[in-house]
Amino acid sequence: MKKIELINQFTSLDKFERWRSMWKSKETVDIYSYIKASFHPEDALIFCRILFPDVVFYNGGYFLEMNFEEKKVLEWFNSMDGGRQEVEKIVNHIHVYDIFDGCQEDVRDDIFEQLAKIISFSWKIALQESFPGVIFSVEVFSSDKTYGPEITFYSQ
Repeated sequence: MKKIELINQFTSLDKFERWRSMWKSKETVDIYSYIKASFHPEDALIFCRILFPDVVFYNGGYFLEMNFEEKKVLEWFNSMDGGRQEVEKIVNHIHVYDIFDGCQEDVRDDIFEQLAKIISFSWKIALQESFPGVIFSVEVFSSDKTYGPEITFYSQ
């Protein structure tokens, strides 16, 4: 038997570890136990809107519906001389911090970086499945000069 990990093992799960520490037999408590005990199905379902977002096809480009404003997109097309990929990169750009800006807890940066990788992986799969004839690039970037991990996509 060979285990094949589709995503990397998670690290820095402080909230989970605090919860797990309350159990006598910590070694028998895993992330699936945590999901069963503490995770609400509605939260999981709602987060799927981030993992599998709606897309608008407009003026030859593919845009995140949650960021799409026709007037602004048209302005960007005009100011960039019709550079579709550049407009897609702008409109489809998200900051992972912004998704969780209501979170009052202190969360390690590498949690957001892991989420960015998973969101980008999901976007790649969803875009390929939804638009099989189109080639997409999904990019994740983060540096000391950015506001946490960022993700965008554009069509070739």
